[in-house]
Parts: sequence; structure tokens; C-alpha cells
Amino acid sequence: DMMSERKVKREAFRHTLKVGDLLNTSWGYDQTNVEFFQVTRVVSDRSVAVREIKAAQIETGFMCGNITPRPGEFCGDEHVRRVREGNVVIHVMHGHYDGYPCGTEAKRNSWYA
Repeated sequence: DMMSERKVKREAFRHTLKVGDLLNTSWGYDQTNVEFFQVTRVVSDRSVAVREIKAAQIETGFMCGNITPRPGEFCGDEHVRRVREGNVVIHVMHGHYDGYPCGTEAKRNSWYA
């Protein structure tokens, strides 16, 4: 059945993240908050340690802009996070948010007040 197939697939999954890889989260209501994280350790084939990194922001319009990660410029503590299928890391600082592998390109963000 479908549930058994998903369980087998989930148990067989192994991530491909490496030390130095970047992740980003995107969350918010009435605004788009973007945070960046860097993999600092591969803990196992199912989890990694990540730290939040700083970002540079350029305002491009009214209460919106582009935000770019600054790899190696850490601003948070290290946290071990489980990696799910699709190399999605769960971030729990402000709730449960998915962290997606990304490069160093800018992301759109916005703010309110």
C-alpha cells in the first residue's frame, strides 16, 4: 500500500549535504522573512549541524529588497537538524520552517513597519 511504500522510501533516504552548503528559509505573514544557514558538520546520513549566517540586504522598492547570504559570517549557534527527503532541513527557531539548499544568489524579501 501507499503508506508502506512511503515508509520504505523514507527509511532508505540519505542526504547529500556537505560542510559549507548553504540553506535558506522563507517565512512570514504580511512580509517575507529570509534567513540563511550553513552546514557546519555532517552528523550522520540523516542529520547535519547548521549555523545561521549573516546576510547583506539591498532595498529595491517600498519595504522590499534582495537579501544575499554571507557564507562563513556566522551569527547563530550550531544546531543539529534532521534532513528529510529532498534535502530539506527543519528550522525551529521561530516555528517549523523548511530550509532549502541554495547558492549565494540573492532572494527577495519584504518587511512591514
